[in-house]
Amino acid sequence: MRPDVVVLAAVFVSENNGIAFDDWWDDFGFWGGWPAGFGPGWDWGVPGAEVTFTNATGTLAIAMLDLRNGDATARRVPLLWAALINGVITSQAPNAALAGISQAFLQSPYLERP
Repeated sequence: MRPDVVVLAAVFVSENNGIAFDDWWDDFGFWGGWPAGFGPGWDWGVPGAEVTFTNATGTLAIAMLDLRNGDATARRVPLLWAALINGVITSQAPNAALAGISQAFLQSPYLERP
């Protein structure tokens, strides 16, 4: 069975400021969990092709990608939702991370189960 979405997560452990471009996923290499039809060379992106960011030490980054609407011609998977949650590398890390994830979804009421 092919999933509708995939959720990717990463933790940053330093402070970064910059611009993320739509093809940064290739820098991490191929993830073997893509369903059939998706794979190396595919990008995920946001309208406008870049987004500025600042993330502090201990930031959890989450991205939700729309596998139903991948564009085979452009080899691109649309970004549905993204969140950055600060403070996840502390003595209260599990509680901070869980609270931040809950808050991210609370701030995104448009995300619903079908």
